[in-house]
Amino acid sequence: MIVDVVMISRSVYEWDIRVRREARALASAGHRVTFIGLPSRVTSDGNITLIGLGEPSNPQRTYQRPRSPWYRLGRWMLLPEHRERVEQRFQREVLETAIALDLDADVIHAHDFPALEPAIQLSRQIGAKVVYDSHEYWAGRPRRGRPEPWRRVRRLKREAELARQADAVIMVSEHGAELMAMKLGLAHVHVVRNTFSTRDDLVAPTQPTGAVYAGRIAPQRDLDTVFDARIWREPGMALHVMGQVDDVKIPEWVVRHPMGSMESVDLLLIRVGIGLVTMTNKYINHRIALPNKLFQSISVGVPVVAADTPQTAVVVREHGLGELYEPGNTASLEQAVRSVIDNYESFRTNVADARPLFDWSVDATRLVELYGDLERSGQRRRG
Repeated sequence: MIVDVVMISRSVYEWDIRVRREARALASAGHRVTFIGLPSRVTSDGNITLIGLGEPSNPQRTYQRPRSPWYRLGRWMLLPEHRERVEQRFQREVLETAIALDLDADVIHAHDFPALEPAIQLSRQIGAKVVYDSHEYWAGRPRRGRPEPWRRVRRLKREAELARQADAVIMVSEHGAELMAMKLGLAHVHVVRNTFSTRDDLVAPTQPTGAVYAGRIAPQRDLDTVFDARIWREPGMALHVMGQVDDVKIPEWVVRHPMGSMESVDLLLIRVGIGLVTMTNKYINHRIALPNKLFQSISVGVPVVAADTPQTAVVVREHGLGELYEPGNTASLEQAVRSVIDNYESFRTNVADARPLFDWSVDATRLVELYGDLERSGQRRRG
């Protein structure tokens, strides 16, 4: 049966690989998908309709440090309120747009917590089911600005109230699904990982010439540990970074690449030979994460050096995908890099063997089967 799906996300469709993959998987299964999100420069993706709210923004924005310490203090103090106002405005615009366009749907698919409130409200009006697809454990993320413990508690309580009204909840890792089920009081949370389609047309090198960090270059990514390592200055080695720079100073000796497409990241990975999967171990969200970087390296057959955080460590160790390092420990990072270099052929073979298990087709099937189960169950939104 064909299902009409309205996806909601406070992201830009063409920049959000998770949203694109899921929308295309559902469309390929024959479902009709309409996406509502931040402004986009395109209005469709094949037979997927894209609705952007407002004017397109510039993806190449680089954060500049404010010169005035008073400005920085004020920004730090007011940032939580600003984020909440922006989120509430987005939620209002989603509802106003859906009503103005008289959108109908069998399922409303909410990507992350900011989309859940309008999804539940819209579902009440049109009688649709709701899928809550949380890309992260929202209450456990690092947040910039002044500490906001009471707001976190309030948001977690509100997330639990809304998530219990959804017909299905999705998380990106097994540990994350278990944590979310416990914290939100849910019987079951489905897992759809951030995997990539295997690139059989690309071949990893026989020996690495460095490592690649591809992603947002921001605080809380343990990049200071990476930058402090001296191994990158040795002959035949180099550190490459690619992504949007946000309040991080990159040393001059690092090889910088402008933010590019997934294809450009793939090509850089197979040229350099090692993928870096870095993060701190301070936040719950990091401890239950299976980052995009891990799966993108696997998809092109490249071994990794990854932070020894609980969920990532399970996957890397079980399949021998590379080496782990202790977050914040530069000596540990250097030792992990040297071990991958010394045992590169073995790790490369392990990654090749594991690739079929982590191909996006596996997770796309999980998503499509979930939609099939919802349609066959006949269950409606509870609330």
